[in-house]
Amino acid sequence: MSIKNHPKNGMKGAKISFFLLAIVFSSLVQAQVNFVNQSWEQILSKAKSENKLVYLDAYTDWCGWCKVLDKETFSNPQVGDFMNRNFISTKLEMEKSDMGKKIAMKYVVNSFPTGLIFNGDGNLIYTIAGYSPPKDFMNLLKDAILPPNQWNLKGYSNGFTANYPSFYLKAMGANGKKEFPADTVVNNFLRNQDDKFAETSWVVWKRFSHALDESNKKFFLLNRTEFSDKFGKVMVEEILSSFIQKKVELAAKNKDEKMFDVAMKEMSEQISNAEENKPWYQLYFYENSGDWKRFGAKANELITTKPDFASSSINAYAWSIYESCNDLETINLAISWMDKVVKTEAEYDYLDTYAALLYKVKNYPEAERYALQAIEVGKVQNRKVEDTQKLLEKIQDNMSRKK
Repeated sequence: MSIKNHPKNGMKGAKISFFLLAIVFSSLVQAQVNFVNQSWEQILSKAKSENKLVYLDAYTDWCGWCKVLDKETFSNPQVGDFMNRNFISTKLEMEKSDMGKKIAMKYVVNSFPTGLIFNGDGNLIYTIAGYSPPKDFMNLLKDAILPPNQWNLKGYSNGFTANYPSFYLKAMGANGKKEFPADTVVNNFLRNQDDKFAETSWVVWKRFSHALDESNKKFFLLNRTEFSDKFGKVMVEEILSSFIQKKVELAAKNKDEKMFDVAMKEMSEQISNAEENKPWYQLYFYENSGDWKRFGAKANELITTKPDFASSSINAYAWSIYESCNDLETINLAISWMDKVVKTEAEYDYLDTYAALLYKVKNYPEAERYALQAIEVGKVQNRKVEDTQKLLEKIQDNMSRKK
């Protein structure tokens, strides 16, 4: 017979139960990510002495997804346990703190959140871009700690004393305000550099890849192997991807499928994970060229073939369909996605999207039900629910007309 069910146990069993609960609660608290607030030098020294890597959460005060990463991912017990065992973790506000600004300048960090992973010598060896839910984030961390996956960026100098051009400093907000140069300034700077592979040139290639003219793009493409050797294949392919993205955007704007196919062919020749990226470009092209039937079909293919597909992505696709699509078959596909999502994750955003889609197909009773639930959940989550309340008013107005 267990201690809990023993007839003579009484309060002793209750005390033991409370004690066990306290241990469990304590372990969960401890398992959350332990962010260290020390100088950069102290953090590197600590990582080296403990044979760990450094994880830097690069955030800004205005970044909404940074807050979601804190709330949903860094608070996860499994993530916390893994990071505490393998990393010395720290946080820096990248636009206000002196060290944050120095690191942002050196590694061209202008998208948030970004996870920067360093070894104990202070060398950048891996990055994690954007928000990821706990399971996906854990997979990225597991990749990051494997030596074969870690970068060796030979083109970077030690320290933070590079002589960056003034237009780059302004674009990165060195004086608290971002000012962006004309494309001609960027292109003339790169053309006139004696060493186009120097660190001071590299940050311009990376930060302003969208602004490069055809001659500078051609130079970069022809020399991508040398750039990769100095600054890593991953970072070089980010720049090459920006070239592809511009062509896809133009193809979508012109609704030109041949132009899109040319861009996909170039991607297959230049980007190592082209087949993995192709579906996302297809979705962009279909959405922005207004081909909603193919957008819905491609999104449905991804959602149904990837069991761990992120609910936040499903919600984004469904919301795009709500806002811009009038094809009933595609709208009903989005409803089927969101029906499954809200049954397992009754989050405000998901409930709101589901209610909006149901309203769009004139299923007013169900739309009302989920709009009310969204408002209730939103208030608990301290979200602004005014738009959902307006949706509810429209739903109820249509219901009253039907009576």
